[in-house]
Amino acid sequence: MNECTIIAGFAGIGKTTVATKYKNVYDLESTRYEWDCAEYKDIAVERLKGKERIKNPLWPQNYIDEIKDKMQEYDILFVKAHPDILEVYDKENIQYVICYPCKQALGEYKRRYVERGNSAEYMERTINSYDWKVKRWSENPSNKIILGENEVLEVYLIKNGYNLVKDDME
Repeated sequence: MNECTIIAGFAGIGKTTVATKYKNVYDLESTRYEWDCAEYKDIAVERLKGKERIKNPLWPQNYIDEIKDKMQEYDILFVKAHPDILEVYDKENIQYVICYPCKQALGEYKRRYVERGNSAEYMERTINSYDWKVKRWSENPSNKIILGENEVLEVYLIKNGYNLVKDDME
């Protein structure tokens, strides 16, 4: 395997979609690492977002440990992009690229959140935090991928020469 490219991605950019289509790509969804979801074990992750939960006392080290494990297995790894966790990545010497949409695309992202079953509270919190997050990300020295209107992550990765290996089940 090549060195793993870690992409810290904004909600709804298409991480899960890409990871399900390519066998060398993994989406390390953070919800079940960050929160104690024991009482919600039968609920889809996207429906959990926005629910009241208890913080997992092992967070963020449990997530960092899993990132380090997955880096050995995959060429591309998608991870949480919240500015606070990026500081932890930096302390752990985990190199990453930050990926988020341009502001003009946020209407499309609202639609995506509804389609995948996110709560109204989650959608509102995510959209309302966009400007604050972009300001913090712009202060971060890591490389950025800013997706344009109607641009999806998969097409961006293909156009820019990322190694995507089709899953044989496709």
